Amino acid sequence: MADAIAKAARKDTQHARPPSSYMHVEGAKRGELDWLWMVLHTGVNPSWPLVDEQGSSAPCGFGHATIGASDLCPADFGPAGRGVRSTSRSVTIDTELPCSVVVKMATYNALTLKGQTQMAAVEEQFWRLGLHVVGLQEGCADMRPVVNGYHYHKFCGPAPGGQLGCQLWVAKFCGGPGCEGLKHDAKAFSIVHADPRIVAVAGRHHGMRVTYVAAHAPTVAATDDTAHEWWWQLRDVMRKAPRGHVPCLMVDANARFDCSVDGGKCSRESAVGRNAGLFCDFLEDCSMRPTNVVDCFGNPVCSWISPQGRPDCIDYVCVPVEWQPSLVTLGVPDDFVDETSGYDHSPVCASVTVLPHIRTEPRADRYNVDEMRTQEGRQQMAQILCSLPRTPWHVDVDSHLDLINTHIQQAIAKVFP
Repeated sequence: MADAIAKAARKDTQHARPPSSYMHVEGAKRGELDWLWMVLHTGVNPSWPLVDEQGSSAPCGFGHATIGASDLCPADFGPAGRGVRSTSRSVTIDTELPCSVVVKMATYNALTLKGQTQMAAVEEQFWRLGLHVVGLQEGCADMRPVVNGYHYHKFCGPAPGGQLGCQLWVAKFCGGPGCEGLKHDAKAFSIVHADPRIVAVAGRHHGMRVTYVAAHAPTVAATDDTAHEWWWQLRDVMRKAPRGHVPCLMVDANARFDCSVDGGKCSRESAVGRNAGLFCDFLEDCSMRPTNVVDCFGNPVCSWISPQGRPDCIDYVCVPVEWQPSLVTLGVPDDFVDETSGYDHSPVCASVTVLPHIRTEPRADRYNVDEMRTQEGRQQMAQILCSLPRTPWHVDVDSHLDLINTHIQQAIAKVFP
């Protein structure tokens, strides 16, 4: 972490800027911050390593300690939750460390990603743009469900007959060149839904539980029944998000809004046509907000050029309403090059600043195990297990287990303090 901060400072010596938050996030996750006490207390005890000015362990011999081993204990200064109790003093460590994170997302109707050369070029450009998550439509390539790309983990929906096919790309690292601090494992994600027009992936990303969804709505040429049925299907997919997960949607909505109305926001006042109205209904039902049809500088966003040559925005990145204040419409990148760019679809980029909670291991409560093993303790434990609350049949399995665990933990803490 110190090396990353030094490199960031060296890159911009004229403008003093705080280092990116990923450095602090990584330091907290790896437990590096918990062990900074070692630098101040090096040489205190012969059982502890010596630390030099560069933060590396230095060779040490016997006899350098100035305080006896019985006077201090690593638990007095070290990380909590390691199962070691100190009777001499207690250290209070906040178990939730708020740290703002900027997540950059994009949605892109690629029309086709069958060629390896095209896919590699698109992937490299997304990486250069520093995008963490990309939702793609019309990949038109029947690929394996999970593909290990060079910069991105790729989660793919089916593309029967080489048609349609949505994909979600999640950056392996924090995103962008030089941001190799946060590494994301493909095993941390799972596909919760996949069909030719929708793919949803749930997992942990940037310290958050999220469900990313890439979707492709029917065009204006589709019948009313087809359009209504698809938007209700998308609602059902959003409800499949595991408990406690935050949904984010990258969609080719085939919905147009008048950028001269309502300040370029996607609203019922600026909606044009049936699809825009259905899109607004969906956003209201799911409590989500989309990117605007004008970027953060007030310029119209053009993500699609019609066969008649008319530019429009029909692609959107949607986030929960709670994230709307920090949602920034970055628009279409100027230097993005693809086979379809300039005459059909272009990617729409957005960023959102969120405040996840990076949880460290709290100090585990120690119960009186010896008392539990007595005859009276065994009877009390049996009473605790027999007094489990009745749970209605409609409660989901996660909530059911949470009720059981909460009851047992609270009862044990009360009976065996």
